[in-house]
Parts: sequence; C-alpha cells; structure tokens
Amino acid sequence: MTVLFDERPVGNWEMKLYSWAISMPEPKTSYISVPGRDGDLDFTQSLDGTVRYNNRSVSLALSLNGDYEKWFTTIQDFSAFLHGRKRKLIFSDDPNHYYLGRFTIDPIKDNQVIGDISVSGICDPYKYKTEKTVVESDVAGSTQVILTNEGMPAVPKITADAQMQLVFTLDGTEHTV
Repeated sequence: MTVLFDERPVGNWEMKLYSWAISMPEPKTSYISVPGRDGDLDFTQSLDGTVRYNNRSVSLALSLNGDYEKWFTTIQDFSAFLHGRKRKLIFSDDPNHYYLGRFTIDPIKDNQVIGDISVSGICDPYKYKTEKTVVESDVAGSTQVILTNEGMPAVPKITADAQMQLVFTLDGTEHTV
C-alpha cells in the first residue's frame, strides 16, 4: 500500500510507507448539570439526531533510502510540497475516498543508509468520496429514487425541467414539497 497527497504518490520522492494510524473523530459531547437533578442532561445529539465530531489525527511513518545529499534534496522538495499545507490524503487500498487535512513533517536522518519521515495531520472528521455522487432519473408518472449516504450529513440537489411533486422521507418522516 502507498499513500498519495493530492494524487501525488510518496513514491515520487522514493519514499515508502511503513506504518500509519488514523484516529476516530471524537464526538462533540454536550452535558448540562442541573442542580437538584440526578445525572446530567445529554445534548450531544441535535434535534434531528445528528452527532457532530471534532477533527481526527493522522500519522504516517515513511522511510527514504539514500545518502545525505539525496536526503537533503528530497526532504527540501517534499517539505515545500506538504509541510503546513492542506492536502488530500489518499490510500491506494481505498482509492475512492480521501481525508482532507493540514500536514506537518518531521524528518530524521541519523545514518548514511536510511532516513525516517514522520508525517502528522489534523483532518476533517469525515473521509470524502473522490467522485461526487450523481443520480439521474427520467421520471414519467411516479418513480422512487433512493439516495444512500455514507455517514456525513448531506443535502441533495434536485433539478426538474417540469412541474412536479416531490415526496421524500428523512429520518422516518415523510415530507411533501
């Protein structure tokens, strides 16, 4: 497996991935203590049942073989591209999704043969699809279209070229527009 930043594989810098970790995003919890009441009131979920999340952390361990001259040249180029920048992080084993975050690097070279590069990032709580989901449907009479979401709250954009009645179900409640 390899990683790509903005669709540039780390192999372009002759680096290899040897370990990685992605934390789960921590839920944004909200509790209110009421005097004279046992326990706290839990307002973590919004009225529509949605839980919001904090950002997640990502860490990657990369290695680079080569002498000191190659090391300095490669690290200079890699850090100019990545360090402090907001980039898409794509894993080759999950090419249809990416994480979006700001990354920093910490290079360590303590011998002539190999050097280590630690990459850290603070990323959005959700992983995103690399391609937008587009569903097109020709409607004559009545048609049912099911839109499945992977977890991130989203609002569909519906375009019609004629007058129509839209009936949709959201969280078990039917709405008519």
